[in-house]
Amino acid sequence: MISENLKNKTTFIKEFFEFIRKFGVIGLALGVVIGGAVKTLVDSLVLNIVNPILAKIIGKTDLSYLQWEGIKFGSFLNDIINFVVLLAIVYFTIRFLIGNLLSEDEKTGLKI
Repeated sequence: MISENLKNKTTFIKEFFEFIRKFGVIGLALGVVIGGAVKTLVDSLVLNIVNPILAKIIGKTDLSYLQWEGIKFGSFLNDIINFVVLLAIVYFTIRFLIGNLLSEDEKTGLKI
């Protein structure tokens, strides 16, 4: 009984590690953690740099005050600004990494 129980546990452990290796769970987890950190930086960039520049142009640091009959389209505009800044950072980071870290042979198949 004990040896059967031990055998089931080792089979489970082997299957678990096979699952992690096969589906790249660790890489996915790292991507989620790094993505969260990048989002925090982008939020700070928008809040502390983009919004003050926007304030110089339109007089307000936040667009969330814009609404029409309860529809808060100003908050949506804030989220669009965050998304565009995040998209630009990801794009230029990938361009930088491809340009500096990949060999010419590795770059051949990539079109960015």
